[in-house]
Amino acid sequence: MEATSSSTININGGLIKFKNTRCSCGVKAGVKISESQNNSRKLYFVCERGKCKFYSFWEPDNEEFNKAEYSESIREMNDARDNFMLQQEMATVNARLQSLELLWENMQHLETLNARM
Repeated sequence: MEATSSSTININGGLIKFKNTRCSCGVKAGVKISESQNNSRKLYFVCERGKCKFYSFWEPDNEEFNKAEYSESIREMNDARDNFMLQQEMATVNARLQSLELLWENMQHLETLNARM
């Protein structure tokens, strides 16, 4: 029994998991992204050697992968991205708060100086 392997790639922020495919030469086929107008951004497999002219589009309905695992990995990726964005926003707010605090301290110092005059 031949073991099958799978790969996961990140495309435009989305994870795609697929079963590795072998070309007619028996070598693991390369995965490319179509740039044609008719099949824009669609994944396809090709012969890495270019000898057997193997060419096949990736179809998620034909793949044998754990859809629950796939959905979970996308959810985790989105959670991580949301968490990162939240951390960035919090860092910006904290920087602004520090600027306001410094401004407030300077204003109080100026008021103290003004009262002495």
